[in-house]
Amino acid sequence: CNFIYLEGNQLLKRWSNLERDYVFNIGELGFGTGINFLVTLQKWKGIKTPTNWLNYFSIEKNPIPFEDLLKVYKKYKDVYKISIPLIDKFPINCRGFHRIDFPKERASLTLAYGEVSECLKNTKVKDLSFDAWFLDGFSPQKNPEIWNDEVFNLIADLSCEGSSFSTFSSAKIVKDNLKKNNFSFSKPKGFSNKRHMLKGKYISYKKINKSTLNKRIGIIGAGISGCSLANLLSTKGYRVSLFEKEEDLNSKSLFNTSLVLYPRLSVGNDAYAEYCLQSYLFSTKFFEEIGKPFWNKTGVLLLDFNQQTKKRFKALMSLRKDSRIFRKVTASEASKLSGIKLKKGGLFFPDAGWLDLKGVCSFMLEDPNVNLVLNNRINSIKKEKREYEVTSNNSKYRFDHICLCTSFETDQLLAVKGLSKKRGQTSVVENKILDDLKIPICANGYLSPSLKNTNVIGSTYSKVKNKNLSVKEHEENVKKIKDITTSKLNIVSGHVGFRATTKDHLPLVGNANGIFLNIGHGSRGSTSAPFSSQFISDLISKSPPIFSSKLRKAVNPERFKFKD
Repeated sequence: CNFIYLEGNQLLKRWSNLERDYVFNIGELGFGTGINFLVTLQKWKGIKTPTNWLNYFSIEKNPIPFEDLLKVYKKYKDVYKISIPLIDKFPINCRGFHRIDFPKERASLTLAYGEVSECLKNTKVKDLSFDAWFLDGFSPQKNPEIWNDEVFNLIADLSCEGSSFSTFSSAKIVKDNLKKNNFSFSKPKGFSNKRHMLKGKYISYKKINKSTLNKRIGIIGAGISGCSLANLLSTKGYRVSLFEKEEDLNSKSLFNTSLVLYPRLSVGNDAYAEYCLQSYLFSTKFFEEIGKPFWNKTGVLLLDFNQQTKKRFKALMSLRKDSRIFRKVTASEASKLSGIKLKKGGLFFPDAGWLDLKGVCSFMLEDPNVNLVLNNRINSIKKEKREYEVTSNNSKYRFDHICLCTSFETDQLLAVKGLSKKRGQTSVVENKILDDLKIPICANGYLSPSLKNTNVIGSTYSKVKNKNLSVKEHEENVKKIKDITTSKLNIVSGHVGFRATTKDHLPLVGNANGIFLNIGHGSRGSTSAPFSSQFISDLISKSPPIFSSKLRKAVNPERFKFKD
């Protein structure tokens, strides 16, 4: 790695001369054991770049099993020592993009599991370019799909003036494809017994407006979408102002209850199925970084309570044979896991759990780069040259970027199609039988441990606009959990909140005429909001996106403009 990739791309020299707040992107074809990444991360850390950020994007078609990676790392003491942060956060082997952040090192790793050409296509977004490329170490005879003209054309599309590359291979097909796609190269002596290697640069006047971290970001709405976005951006070094119309976060209705985090998985290959799985995998890792007492990784049980769930669970079990994401449990096992007597089994998701939303959001805003502005309703947003002027009841502000996390109130600031406002009521209940409840259980409704040693059931879903608690909806919640328990429940209180939903059950996420949106998460905000916030952060920092092209199209905030 040192000789071929770091020296081949002159990275240490380039890093030492980086402009302040510059985001440096590396693309790699072939993650393998991850040694290249680990050595690169170690060298990056040694340069000490407190105002810069490193994005390392690596593609791997056939991921090495985690257990085998551990064996490789443990063979070499130096490697094992620097691999510990990666081991602790290593993703499940699942097709798609997986993000691992290393905030202390000011770096991110995006692991893209899939075909090289497909992954490169999925990475193409406006203004994204890579500063350096680590091309695969295997010869074209062993790995022909990595060295074809389509791949080189995609690499060229993702390069700009000054982009460099290096590779072990000096085969004729590699040189021919490099020439075809405007790369200059030299053929110096190779590593060890390898006669030659290739290194060079992209020849182009194509300049990309590279992102810097010296930006002022305004976020409107301090729910889970706004708080998670503020957290992700401030970690990178952005100066964030987060506006909330309420006098304090305690007055937000949903902040006084717990939120259950679990996926809605299906066996399809459509965007909805991809979004549900990827958002779950991302968000469970995201909240695990926050940890107790605000994130309770108890696992969540989905009961097999009717013919529809039986059919769906059977299909899921046939699709994934391991138990990394979920496992099937009997009624007896379900009872032991949950702490209460259950008549049905189902699927258990060990990495799922429940959130103390108020605690989580307060924790996410502790960064000194975040300025929480309470009791400040935003009335208008105006574009002025390259800045946005935001006007509130109290004063005016200027920002480089604006993001609306304003749920169903978004249309007060921006004309957005496709959103509906839905009421939801949860009920806080007491029953001695439930004192031993350990985990959330989901069926037609859900039963979950909650704050202050209570339990919560829910949730209703209606067009009613009344904010008051409804006896009728309390009764509806009790009926919803009859497949979980038929015990008599004492309802002691409840909470009413309003959700922003869409017809296709996917949020509105992305850039709409220069303004970023992160809205429409419905009742799934605990799972989908952090994942969507990461995508917005990627767009702002011009980093490799966590969303595939299929997802970007599916959640496009302007997609309902052209629908009836």
